[in-house]
Amino acid sequence: MIRRTRILGSLLVAVLLGGCGSHSINYKGPPVDLTYSGKRPLAVCVLDKRPYILSQEKPPEYVGTIRGGYGNPFNQRTESGDSLAGDFLYTVSESLKSRGFPVTTIPLHPADTPQTALKEFSASGTERFLLLTIQEWQNDYYPASFGSENSYILFKATLQVFNRKNQVIGESGISGENHLPSGWPKETVPVFYQEKIRQLLNDPKIAKAL
Repeated sequence: MIRRTRILGSLLVAVLLGGCGSHSINYKGPPVDLTYSGKRPLAVCVLDKRPYILSQEKPPEYVGTIRGGYGNPFNQRTESGDSLAGDFLYTVSESLKSRGFPVTTIPLHPADTPQTALKEFSASGTERFLLLTIQEWQNDYYPASFGSENSYILFKATLQVFNRKNQVIGESGISGENHLPSGWPKETVPVFYQEKIRQLLNDPKIAKAL
């Protein structure tokens, strides 16, 4: 009887999560505010090197986990249905475009290498190349059903700027484990995401390189 009750409870949580859309997160929000502008043609690429994506344990659109009342996990994904790298690429390129930069986007597969990206940059005819590498990015949410609400996100990413000689002339990075405010991840994570993209792009070393 107890087992049956737990199964029914898990099914109910799954239905509720699906109904309220909490299984997906919007990573295609507005461009972030930049502290600079420019006209230099840029190429932009994002590589998703999260180990569980490379091993195909998780799909490219995976962004985190949301827990049911008994701690049972449900995958969360991008609201767009695109890969997380694709959504990152959209945000970075649109932010740069909004400040006057002509941008060429270079979509790549997780199995591709930075060398592949640099070859695409050489063929693009642009003057600078921004390579954003995602080493870690996933949130985890425990509701307050049977304990305290807990929401946090693990993240690590590096942004590099290359010149036409394939030399790194600017680099910034973010990493950590941050606790998020109370609320569904679909509400709290996009705010955190925009903040971190803004931090990467507005690093003085990146601004100077562009």
